[in-house]
Amino acid sequence: MASRLEGQSKNYGVRIILGPKTAEYVKDKYDVIELDNIAVKGKTEGIKIYTIGETVKYKHEEYLKEYYRGNWKRAIEWAQELIDDPKVIIKDYYHNMVERMDKGLPADWDGTFRATSK
Repeated sequence: MASRLEGQSKNYGVRIILGPKTAEYVKDKYDVIELDNIAVKGKTEGIKIYTIGETVKYKHEEYLKEYYRGNWKRAIEWAQELIDDPKVIIKDYYHNMVERMDKGLPADWDGTFRATSK
């Protein structure tokens, strides 16, 4: 699983992706940011993934809420606010997610992104 998650770091525009257990271990020392719920290639069940960095927490939480709900139009608006915010350092993540959402909501969307590459 660690190898599959590491392989996704480029797709998310972050240097490191943490699984849920690692995120739990380091959350008291680092700013841990939830990125997505992903089913990596070869798996059917999704897991929450995280990274380390800084963002504007309340905006990010609103963005995630809309993203998971499938309200991608509103999620894109929140992502754009985060891209424009000088305090945010994971801008590539938001750019990549906007690009993904611009392609349209999958018909079978259930809040889990299903990766097709390793």
